Amino acid sequence: MDALSFPNLLWSPSSPASTSTFRFRDVVNKKYGLSLKTYNDLYTWSVENISEFWSLIWDETNIVGDKGIHVINENATPADNPTWFSDAHLNWAENMLHLRSSHQTALVSAVEPTSMEPKSPIRKLSHNQLYHLVADLVSALLLVPVKPGDRIASYSSNCIENVVACLAATAIGAIWVSAAADFGPDGVIERFQQIKPTVIFSVDQVIYNGKTHPHLPKLSAVLDGLRTLSIIPSKVIIIHSIADDDRLGWDAAWVSWRDFLDQGAVDMLGRDPISGEILWYRNDFNWPLWILFSSGTTGLPKPIVHRAGGMLLQSKKEHSICSDIGPDDVCGWMMYNYLISALATGCTIVLYDGSPLHRKECLWNLVDELGVTIFGTSAKYLDSLSRVYRPREHHKLTSLKHIYSTGSPLPGNLYDYIYQHIHPDVLVGSITGGTDICSLFAGQNTALPVFRGEIQCRMLGMAVQAFSQDGKPVPPGDAGELVCTKPFPCQPLGFWPITGFDDDIAVQKALARYKQSYFAMFDNKVWFHGDHVIITPSKADNGGGLIMLGRSDGVLNPGGVRFGSSEIYDVLDHYFSETSPSISPKFVIHDALAVGQSINDGTDEQVILFVKLGDGFKLDHELVKALQVQLRAKRSARHVPEKVTDIPYTLNGKRLEVPIINGANLDTINLSTLRNPECLQEFIELRKKLKELNTKVALLTRQSLARASGFKLGAHVCDFEDSHGVRAGGGFTYKNRYRGQILSLEAPPLFTTKPRSNFTCFEMGHGTNESIYSRIATRARKVGAALPRMHLVFNAFRAITFVAILTWSLIVLAIAVHFQILLVSSDLTRFIPLSLFTSAFTIFVILSLLVLSTLRKINPVSTRSELLLVGLAATFWLALGLLTAISPSQNADVECFDDDGSLEVTSFNTDTFHAQYRVIEAFSLFNAILTWGYFLILLFLALRHHHLGWKAVWYTPATTSPLHRRPSQKPTRSGSLPAPVTARGAITEKPHRERSRHHSSSPRHGNGDRYTTTPRRHHHSSRRDTAPISSSKEPKLAGAKTYVVYVPDVTRPPDSHPRSHHRRYNTS
Repeated sequence: MDALSFPNLLWSPSSPASTSTFRFRDVVNKKYGLSLKTYNDLYTWSVENISEFWSLIWDETNIVGDKGIHVINENATPADNPTWFSDAHLNWAENMLHLRSSHQTALVSAVEPTSMEPKSPIRKLSHNQLYHLVADLVSALLLVPVKPGDRIASYSSNCIENVVACLAATAIGAIWVSAAADFGPDGVIERFQQIKPTVIFSVDQVIYNGKTHPHLPKLSAVLDGLRTLSIIPSKVIIIHSIADDDRLGWDAAWVSWRDFLDQGAVDMLGRDPISGEILWYRNDFNWPLWILFSSGTTGLPKPIVHRAGGMLLQSKKEHSICSDIGPDDVCGWMMYNYLISALATGCTIVLYDGSPLHRKECLWNLVDELGVTIFGTSAKYLDSLSRVYRPREHHKLTSLKHIYSTGSPLPGNLYDYIYQHIHPDVLVGSITGGTDICSLFAGQNTALPVFRGEIQCRMLGMAVQAFSQDGKPVPPGDAGELVCTKPFPCQPLGFWPITGFDDDIAVQKALARYKQSYFAMFDNKVWFHGDHVIITPSKADNGGGLIMLGRSDGVLNPGGVRFGSSEIYDVLDHYFSETSPSISPKFVIHDALAVGQSINDGTDEQVILFVKLGDGFKLDHELVKALQVQLRAKRSARHVPEKVTDIPYTLNGKRLEVPIINGANLDTINLSTLRNPECLQEFIELRKKLKELNTKVALLTRQSLARASGFKLGAHVCDFEDSHGVRAGGGFTYKNRYRGQILSLEAPPLFTTKPRSNFTCFEMGHGTNESIYSRIATRARKVGAALPRMHLVFNAFRAITFVAILTWSLIVLAIAVHFQILLVSSDLTRFIPLSLFTSAFTIFVILSLLVLSTLRKINPVSTRSELLLVGLAATFWLALGLLTAISPSQNADVECFDDDGSLEVTSFNTDTFHAQYRVIEAFSLFNAILTWGYFLILLFLALRHHHLGWKAVWYTPATTSPLHRRPSQKPTRSGSLPAPVTARGAITEKPHRERSRHHSSSPRHGNGDRYTTTPRRHHHSSRRDTAPISSSKEPKLAGAKTYVVYVPDVTRPPDSHPRSHHRRYNTS
């Protein structure tokens, strides 16, 4: 196979025949007398003979348990949700812990480095140690007592203890439920209130972005909220990361992890009294294993119940057969349930807790240090990393074999980045599946090649097709809805509660919601996943790869953090409705609409919230702030509100959330289904403005700022603000994250903004005859042309000062060298070494600064570095000046001696010494005055701009930044905050989080910016039916209308914005 045959070919396996997939093919051929040759042959057989296929998977992957004889009713449809392996019995945790080696590592835990611990703290646990910890915890849980079917919940971080708790809970038949420590309390309450946990595990603190964040206050808020609902867990276990004896803020009923384990170790309940073996709870194949949550567009988050056998069988197939993962592999992955399932292969799994980009080299250091072979991450992380770091230049990475990506589709340019700047010979696997199936519909396979921008293949046993709207399969290469036409073992049992765990009314209600979510689209025949995809024509016998086009429903997924619009609406209904306690009339929101708008070439989306206020009220700063605070505290900070005059509704009362803002034309909307179709035109106009603004801001940012020295990471947001809105004299701010700080680079005279929070907004009002975007573009082009040039006055002053300092330093150096040669060392010559050092140091500094100033695009010397160097030189000159002024050397007599006595040397005598000494003294004081003067002027200019919001002043070279210009006045606050619009083509401030149900962060599939005026089909977009949005005619702004846009920071630490649906990649 070569690149000439397949132009998009990036990687191919060196020996496909030796892979587990083709060894499995050979077993199929031998057992059933077939002659399957290619992957496509094997895939076709697997979906046409699902009973034989899944039975053979059980045998070949060495499942521990009793298989029985029944597999599946092959006449059943996915909507029937048939029973799998009805007479089988197994335990998921028993299969995870079948290895008991004392020498092989099972778990490695790494925590984000901090200033106190600059190297990632590493903890390791062998398979034998892991088993015994689980055994002790099993006994402790049975003492509570925990019974089969009880829910054990975790509100914890990605630590070893959390894995142990999961294994122990499932070992005794309990049902595992987890919420990451960075969830907000309200989001956790919404989940836990549905499942009523018996035991809750929690950490006491978490580390993120180099800082330690206390977690117990959030835990207390969750427990208080559950208590008001009459839900009181029997035990709350605190996992210590602080010293065990430090229990400040603890409730008296809480138990420490160590004490709880000790109880179990002493009692030995649930273990064989002789061998000590755990008495595994082997229930049937369809026993519930864990509950994962996924938000829809209405109601509480959906509690998806997964069966133990399905999770085990799918993970063994995907890990052992499709990925060739074995005991020699070390896997790092952000998808929690997917990662810990790899324990069944005997491999080592790496748990990373913290921010992956606070120190961009951290994860790659771990790859080298731990010998990671399988590196799982998100497209968002790779996109952010690609802008600031090239791991191949700093790390060996020789152990890497596979890099898996999820969270959002992996665009072609990131495939290029991986092969060019991470590793040239790895399998790059983009995957899709999601929380809904906790598995994969399409993903990686070691026997197949990798093509740019495509998911490798449909997974064995998964009858995946693309359907048209009328429920017919579309030809390869055409777009359609992702469906699965045959049953699969990882299909959820349903939504909680399921039969046997609640009354019939609650069970039937959950079942109806489950069927509506996945089967209503195509008349209850096939599984409808809600993704718009293209299944490509088969290449290299792969049976066709997948290109993800976007979501088909109203689920939101900014930065890979998936949540439903209902989570936003609930906050608005509670805090901003007419019935809210003590609500001011101007704060009442009568209606709202949350949609996701595709950005960054479809690699991400931004959530836009449209709010409708009462007559006579406008969206002012006070209301924006209130929205900001409540949404951040109760849900997350990923909302971009805009004020509109009306919101489109369907006849049955549902908001039209999906198509319009992402480019669907009016003729694609069935107007007869709308209650108020007349309002759609306004949304189309707003869509054009948002799209055009994103594109223009990206272009202006690139043109104006790409050449700015010292800022190679790129632009993050552009803010437009003025007392009356955007105007010709308005401004835009260039922000970035550099060494953990938010920076802003302003381009005068437009710069008027000051960062106030992680939300900013822009207000556009008072329509004019001239397009506002035209005026912005005109002004920004002028700024872009002027910004890189050195300012004549400032740099002339700098150059003259430096030349004077350099001249006097050379004179001092010459005289000091002369003295050093002639004079005998004594107490009276102590000024000479200081003179030599000070003058030499200054000459080196001044020459370096002058030479590097000519490198306008790559000048490495920032303003703060120049201040440091000049400040040191100034201090040395002041010390030398004071020393020479008060030293007795100034009155010393000079005598010349040879071996026989004194001599008279006319060329150097006392008068000559005194004259040259006075020169050193005078020039030292002159240089002290000049260096201190320049230092203070530069410091004053920098502080002034810093105070006015230009934080980047310290990190840009003084010669190329607009220090010399008078900064703009601070913006007035006339009813708006400054609002960032994410610039396409600009570099994002951080990574973080991706989109779509088929990709998520945790516990399911996870997770820069590019720009284009016409979205391409092969890129992911936030919704289907996305049409190009472009117009040669600039839109006019109607008078007396206000629009406010928020673009949130997606990588804030957990205590600053509790997130509803995200665990830190956590890649991730």
